Amino acid sequence: MSTSDGSKLLVWFNQAKCYFDLHEIHEISKLRDARICLMGSAQIWLQLEEKSKPFEG
Repeated sequence: MSTSDGSKLLVWFNQAKCYFDLHEIHEISKLRDARICLMGSAQIWLQLEEKSKPFEG
């Protein structure tokens, strides 16, 4: 289900809260027009916004 350490990073996509694994957000951050959102074991497809901002807690 989760990655090695299970660390998650909260990211805003179209006002939706999505939790990504740290290695996933690194890959996703390189994408622009991609539609991908991994939440737990389910795959939810959202449009990636350029203005998506990580939440630093």
